[in-house]
Amino acid sequence: MPTSRFEPVELGTRPTMAFGTKQTMAGLSFVAPHNVSVGTATAVTVLISTPAAGIYHLRGQVQADKAGTWTFSKNPNTSGGTAITAANANQQSTTTDTLTLTHTATYVSAGTVLVNGLVGADTGPVSLCADDANGDGEWILAASTLYLVRFVAGAAATNVIVTLRPWRES
Repeated sequence: MPTSRFEPVELGTRPTMAFGTKQTMAGLSFVAPHNVSVGTATAVTVLISTPAAGIYHLRGQVQADKAGTWTFSKNPNTSGGTAITAANANQQSTTTDTLTLTHTATYVSAGTVLVNGLVGADTGPVSLCADDANGDGEWILAASTLYLVRFVAGAAATNVIVTLRPWRES
């Protein structure tokens, strides 16, 4: 019986895999975490700037050990920040992410809020697609556009984790 990367192999069938898994194998899937502790009413910001070329899909989540509110918005009035380096999910690949990701961006206004939500104390990660119970939801981002994930802590010494999982089509 022939061996294959696709398990199990059944005679007369064609092996398949999820498209996201295929992109990881191709070195086109990335992980960009940001973890910070903030005080009451302090905002955690992660700014995403998409390149002019390429189609990016975004999965992501917000998690905190204490309650707070968050938004995911398009075309915010914000700039700057400290670079976040995204790791390639295929550690054998040398392909780098072409999104520009920063944290602690200077914030003026949200722009168009695409989704907003609440995080309860230790409720676990909340998808950036908000109503996505199984975590499979994703956004397809527009080219040459800014996006912002912003969490505002409701208590002192709140540990916040924003994890972005972008992948591009080619």
